[in-house]
Amino acid sequence: MKQEDLRGELKAHLALGLARTGQLEDADDLVAVIRSDIQRLREGQAARMRGDHTKARQISMSWSPWHVQAIVILMGEKSEPILHGLLNEPEYEMDAASGLQVMASKAEPGPSAILAARNGPVALDYRKIRIAPDEWQASFRDGLRERAAAAVSQRIDTLLEESKAADPKKSLYPFRLKELAKVLATLDPHGSKARILDILELPAQYDGWRRVALLERLIFAGVALPAEPILAALGPVIAELRRHGVHNDSASLFGHVLCVLPFLDPPARGIERIRELLSEFHIPLYAQRELLMAISQCRDEAGLSFLVDMARDNAGLFQQIGREWLDAVAACPLPRAKMVLLRFIDPEIDVALGDPLLSDHTIDLLAGRIANLARSDEKVQAKILDLTTKPPASDQQRVILAKAIASLDSPQALVAALNLIDDNAKQPLPYELWRAIEDLFLEKRPYKTSSNSYTLVPRAAADIKRRLFEIVETDPKRSRTASNLLAQIEEWRLRYGRPASEPRHPLFDSGGIWPPN
Repeated sequence: MKQEDLRGELKAHLALGLARTGQLEDADDLVAVIRSDIQRLREGQAARMRGDHTKARQISMSWSPWHVQAIVILMGEKSEPILHGLLNEPEYEMDAASGLQVMASKAEPGPSAILAARNGPVALDYRKIRIAPDEWQASFRDGLRERAAAAVSQRIDTLLEESKAADPKKSLYPFRLKELAKVLATLDPHGSKARILDILELPAQYDGWRRVALLERLIFAGVALPAEPILAALGPVIAELRRHGVHNDSASLFGHVLCVLPFLDPPARGIERIRELLSEFHIPLYAQRELLMAISQCRDEAGLSFLVDMARDNAGLFQQIGREWLDAVAACPLPRAKMVLLRFIDPEIDVALGDPLLSDHTIDLLAGRIANLARSDEKVQAKILDLTTKPPASDQQRVILAKAIASLDSPQALVAALNLIDDNAKQPLPYELWRAIEDLFLEKRPYKTSSNSYTLVPRAAADIKRRLFEIVETDPKRSRTASNLLAQIEEWRLRYGRPASEPRHPLFDSGGIWPPN
């Protein structure tokens, strides 16, 4: 501490090193280092006030997150009184509050725990937003959490009182209060909701990220946000985006604003505002991908209707968001979301989806989703099999249906899927059906103890052969492909053997010639 260390770097490295290797009795040394660091920062502020900008720039670097991290690592829960004291130091208040949050958490502090607590998660997973309140409740030690929240709230009271005498044009109090409110929103989102929303509305320039961060912490804790006050609080953020445009970092901020809106109360008002903002700012479709999952978790039908409209109104560009859109609809908890997915294979379903064009990869994903629905619901499976008896509305519908049935891994479903053979189609027999039939007729048995090799063993599938023979005999639209498939099956039998239970003629009683002409 006697050495000149204008940047404060030496003290910060020493503090962390001591925290990782020291004992509890070393806490006094850590506190002494912190006091020295606070004095360093105040000397820098004094230098700035007297016009010594060179020295002020040298001293301006703050290492408070490192020092608070050191205290928490070394002392754990016993750091509580020290953090309470640092909370009252302007140079350390924000990181001390984050330290109280980290200390109250049940998780072990990571290497950058203080900065992580202050900045929040890098990415928010909106598919988990419905279970997030339970996870929040289980992530803290209640006694420590409550005391930490009370301490932060008391510090906010002090700053609010001090701010009354400050010049509004030069005051940093809104910035400091919103940073502390982020911690309070994490520690006590429900009990402190009114206070946090009051702080949210404090006027300040370029504080869009802080406002959004406050709202995100509240909604992920399950707090209902009243629509009109929140929209009013977001008004300055939108106005700032209008002035400067939506690009680079501001584009990311705009995306976060949109993701908050589906969780307003009432939700339909938030969805309506999303439509208005997207229409005003003309955001490209590919830039809206992160918004889709947030909208899908809206508890109102307005959110799902928005997703349907997005697919219909952008049918030609749908491939840009197809994967994310499907994931969002599949994750939507509303019952009608299932019908939206099934609409891709059943045009009679009353969903105004249109006919958006899907990429091959998206078709594979959709077929898998539909197959999952069929496995979990016998009525859906029966409906899917019944659709094979009707002419498909498009080749895309036919391919999706074929791939979904092939994924079911059911001999009975494969018999129904043979109705989807079409000699005149670009792909008379969809590849997935071919592979499913091959897997049905040839069992892959592991070779000895190797997990990377197998032997092919013939397996009986008389129902498939019988149905293919019927198609050859009676259905000119499918007979060529069915005949080729029967020939391939016969080749497999010659190469790998014929099961004893399988007659060579698929349908002997029919009187038809085998092999067919």
